[in-house]
Amino acid sequence: MSMSHVFDKQERPTLMVQALKQIQTAIKDGRLKPGDRLIETELANEMGISRFPIREALRQLEKEGLVQSIPFKGTTVARFSRKDIEDLYHLRGALEGLAIKTLIPKMSGAELKKLQTIVKAMTKAGEERKSRKVIEEDLRFHKRLCELSGNEKLLSVWLTLESQSRIFLNFEKFQYTDLSNFTNWHVEILKAIQEHSEEKAERILLEHLREGLGLMCSGYMQEPE
Repeated sequence: MSMSHVFDKQERPTLMVQALKQIQTAIKDGRLKPGDRLIETELANEMGISRFPIREALRQLEKEGLVQSIPFKGTTVARFSRKDIEDLYHLRGALEGLAIKTLIPKMSGAELKKLQTIVKAMTKAGEERKSRKVIEEDLRFHKRLCELSGNEKLLSVWLTLESQSRIFLNFEKFQYTDLSNFTNWHVEILKAIQEHSEEKAERILLEHLREGLGLMCSGYMQEPE
């Protein structure tokens, strides 16, 4: 069978994809707040495109849980309950705890060095009070733990949580008056991994996530209705 009948030509990113990325970024960065209305005509005018790609982008964002569409009321940036946040963090704890127990027995020196590089970058960003950079390195660190586990299913599930985690972290950062406290958790997790102590590394990880959960709930739930 001719391969020309199996695959389509790859085109440049569509307007829908471009609109999707712009709205995603604005939500993740906190420029669009929970409860903010997303009006198709306004978004289309601002981006200089038609309403159709905006509508398709909003449908995709609804599938990702980043926006909510209510009949006769329109579409808004999603609001999350305390239970939503708790569920997210408990799932992350289970996934990342399993990742640590899986990666430590087989970790190579080169892989350990990659984690060290991330922690150094995070520490430097913390010292320079670069909150956004700290958040990026934090997510990079936790994602790397899942990657190093070698469990593709585990990583796939973790990636579905990343967007919401990023939203909450953008509220959490305002609660960390001392960013060194945040970065030190990762230093301690890394030390435990270097010591090949699965139990210690998992315990510190869960303590870090537990503290983060409290701060996320505190910051996010105080957002005005």
